[in-house]
Amino acid sequence: MAREGSQMSIERINELRDASGRVFSADPLVSFLYTLIRNGCPVGVVEEALHETTSESTLYTNGWLAKYAENAAVCLRGRAGL
Repeated sequence: MAREGSQMSIERINELRDASGRVFSADPLVSFLYTLIRNGCPVGVVEEALHETTSESTLYTNGWLAKYAENAAVCLRGRAGL
């Protein structure tokens, strides 16, 4: 157990990072999902959304939310050069 005010050494941080694996990606969707999960969105929620996602035309009943999602998708596609 860490003592109050103590910090891990840079060497220990690098050791842990190496043990977990270093992953490099230029994919904005990977960056988005990683940040979302890292910042507290449970992996199970993301997994559930993946299973609910469809490529078929969908009627959304919350117009504001659908427009926000469209805007976010445009931003991600723009960063990907799509």
